[in-house]
Amino acid sequence: MTFTQQVISNKLRGGGYKSGVIFFEYNHAKKSFNLRKNHTYSIRYNFNFMVNVQQINMLNQLKGNDFVLAVVDSIGHQFTDQYGRRHSSAGLTNGTGGPAVVSYDHWKKDRYLSVHEFFHTLGLRDIENSDKNNRLMYHLGDNIGQVISELEKGDMMQFIMKNIIDMTKNSYSYSNANRNTVNLLRTFLNDKTNGFKYNKAKFR
Repeated sequence: MTFTQQVISNKLRGGGYKSGVIFFEYNHAKKSFNLRKNHTYSIRYNFNFMVNVQQINMLNQLKGNDFVLAVVDSIGHQFTDQYGRRHSSAGLTNGTGGPAVVSYDHWKKDRYLSVHEFFHTLGLRDIENSDKNNRLMYHLGDNIGQVISELEKGDMMQFIMKNIIDMTKNSYSYSNANRNTVNLLRTFLNDKTNGFKYNKAKFR
């Protein structure tokens, strides 16, 4: 847990870059935004994040805005890469926001697996280009590094900013009791197409 927490913190540190961001046009002379006119910007983010990874014993310890990484015994799901080759999944994430799930045996072999899946919850996609196998999000099993690009950091920071706005505005995903974190996790774990095997007594 400590390793995962440290790596997530280190990877998010140092800001990120995002191009093509549409926002209100800024008037430098007046030092104000024109709310009637949009402009396209390139933005360099520079945030510091505090990451707190905690192990829980019961699902009722989860809160509605938690990001979840569940550890299961095995994952039966397989996928086909862009080269037509079949692979077994070491981890799966239910889109941005999660939850994320990893296989215990695969996590023991690759400590970065949990970080890879967690960053899916922040909006990053898998990479399959063989010339980018030094990247953390490369997922075809022959990684030679764990690099996160500034553009990827920018994507994550943009998602985090939107996520915070959704929470403060009590948006649909946070105000709807039927879409809370526990229900999302249970639904994902019970989806037979994912092939999760786990001790159900530990997910009560």
